[in-house]
Amino acid sequence: MVELVLTFLANSLVQSTLVCAAALAASRALRSAPAATRFALLAVSLAVAVVAPSMSLLPRAASMAPPSSAAAPQVNERGAIAITIVYLLGAAAAAIRLALAWRRARRLVARSRPFSGNVRLSDEIATASTVGATILIPPALAASDLLGSALGHEAAHVRRRDFAVNALLELAALPLWFHPAVHLLRRELRVLREIACDDEATRRCPRREYAAALVRLAALASARERVALAIGTTAIERRVALLRRPPAHPNRAAAIATLALPALLLAACTRVSISPEVRHASLCGLWKLVPGKSDFRALRPSAFDDYTQSIVQGPRGVRVAQHRVANGLVRDERWSVVTDGRWRALDGIRGAVGKAEWRDGRLALTMQGPGTHREDAVAYVDGDHLICEGTSDRAHFRGVFRRID
Repeated sequence: MVELVLTFLANSLVQSTLVCAAALAASRALRSAPAATRFALLAVSLAVAVVAPSMSLLPRAASMAPPSSAAAPQVNERGAIAITIVYLLGAAAAAIRLALAWRRARRLVARSRPFSGNVRLSDEIATASTVGATILIPPALAASDLLGSALGHEAAHVRRRDFAVNALLELAALPLWFHPAVHLLRRELRVLREIACDDEATRRCPRREYAAALVRLAALASARERVALAIGTTAIERRVALLRRPPAHPNRAAAIATLALPALLLAACTRVSISPEVRHASLCGLWKLVPGKSDFRALRPSAFDDYTQSIVQGPRGVRVAQHRVANGLVRDERWSVVTDGRWRALDGIRGAVGKAEWRDGRLALTMQGPGTHREDAVAYVDGDHLICEGTSDRAHFRGVFRRID
């Protein structure tokens, strides 16, 4: 889990930043295109910003990366665990905040009163808002000459299914809750969504008249209202300024960019992947068996008069030298494994093949042979002790060693 989180975070700092920066630059370059087209471009780019670093977690990509690299960033184990905890807590907090916003929105609808069709009155809002297919308006707006302009804007939200789209985008962005570039992208999405609805509303109302209504409606908006899609809450100066321009027309270049740019960015991001190396406690050292904490009773031999082992851990493998004394018989063995997760003959153990890899600071070893022997074991450091445990073709075993060097 720790390695997965760090890999995602490291790649998101590079890949997601690249995607967001390119998407925002493209949106600015296409400012003459309709807001709906630019919104689609940024929405797809937001999805790519999440998918790109997630692809680095695929097993295929992970297996292609070397177990250790001088170029890879290194993180202390305790630091890695702390980063993982903070990230998961932040993601949980963002998810809870989103769930509470959804609950507040549904509560607004439940407490509202019928007005006309899908339009309902609510005493808890200061300006027209949309929750799903329901339009909420404050009682003061119901008798105002601004009602038509407000309903025109909110009806555009309903036709575009903006509430559902916004919920999906917020859910998609949860893994990148910490990313400043993603926050900028989401803010631009909110502005473009409102401008797109303004564009639709002005098809049924003169632009100058609608712009004047927009200013008056913004004055009614409450600074604390954030739960729903509201006509008066997003970059009002920018929206009014855009309404003074001629209406934007479909742009072929913008349509092509909406499809091509996110695909190109995703392809580019998959070419570069960062796999941070977590510096776990090393297995290196001279270790002596602690009989009272070990369990070899189901094996032969079931106890040892003396058992020490020397371990040298390198960037691509592990070398082990064991000295075992049981029932007066001395046995010395030397063997080594390459920790790349591939099957190969084990150096030092005749007739045996195996594979070894690191998993969250644990050396996982699977061995077959000599003969019908099979063994699955893990070795890891816990405080001042080395733990070697697993299962053979005979029984489970557990060896606990203390450092003596």
